[in-house]
Formats: sequence, structure tokens, C-alpha cells
Amino acid sequence: MVIRNTGLEGLDQMNGTNVVKPKQKRIKGPLEYRFHQKYERCGPVECWPWIGSMTWKGYGSISLDGKAKAAHRVSYAFAKGDPGDKHVLHTCDNRKCVNPAHLFLGTNRDNQQDKNRKGRAACGERHGRTKLTDAQVDEIRASKDSARVLARTYGVTEAHVRKLINRVQRTKKAHK
Repeated sequence: MVIRNTGLEGLDQMNGTNVVKPKQKRIKGPLEYRFHQKYERCGPVECWPWIGSMTWKGYGSISLDGKAKAAHRVSYAFAKGDPGDKHVLHTCDNRKCVNPAHLFLGTNRDNQQDKNRKGRAACGERHGRTKLTDAQVDEIRASKDSARVLARTYGVTEAHVRKLINRVQRTKKAHK
């Protein structure tokens, strides 16, 4: 629900609540000045939550030359220098955080490994395109039927069944 013509906009998408947030006042001036007006500076070891515009994925966003920039990348650039093509990752795992002490550089591979280590990867039943439940995978692995029969029964390919049986796909380690 979006309330119109009241100075209020949208719902809090980050935590899924039905809280209507007040519309942000546009701040003009240099990027660094605007940036420092849009987060809550807490202690040096605490998260500094972004209170400005947000992306649909929950990351802070700020405009530079008419283009949206990720707030945590801007924070890193001000504190430690341009991250270039590297990813800026969060040690705190809080997408809203712009505390430079919580940010570090990594490659795409580092980012994926960090996501997997912290259990944020969509795998198994959590993956949007999965065809089999974890219980069905366990049934396939316990079955004495051929891969051909199992593939027809569960509506997947024989190759997929073999990968499940041989634990090439849907390993327990990936689910945790």
C-alpha cells in the first residue's frame, strides 16, 4: 500500500513491516556533504545505518551526476580510496551499514564464498528454480531404482538424478 499526496512514501522493504516512512527531504550540495547527512553515525564499532534512499535489495543509494551509486561503496571510497572493479563487502552483513570499519574489498569469488559461508546463498529448497524438495532428494538417494526410472518419476533428467546420487549437486554442506 502506498499513501499518495501526503508527503509519505512506500513501505519499509528491508524488514517487511507495514511501517510508512516519511519522505526524505532532498539535500543539495557536494557528494561528501550529502553523504554524511544520510546515515546515523554511531560508535566506531557499531553499524552506521543508511537513512537515505534504498535500492530494492536493501542497499543504500546516493546520486552522483544523475546516477545512483551504492552508499557503502561511496563510504569505502571516502575512507580508503576508490574500490575500482572490486566488490565492497560487509563484515557485519548489514546491507544498510556504511561504517568504513565494517567494509573490505574482495573479488566476485570472495563475495560468493562470503555469502555461502554466512548461509545467505539460495540453494536446495530455498532456490527459486529448484524442482525437488530436500525430502525428494533423500528419497532418490535411498532408492534402488535406476536413474531412468527415478528421472521419469520425479520429472528431471537422468543426468540430474546421477548428480544427486553421487552428491555432485545438493550436498548437505551447501544447505547450511
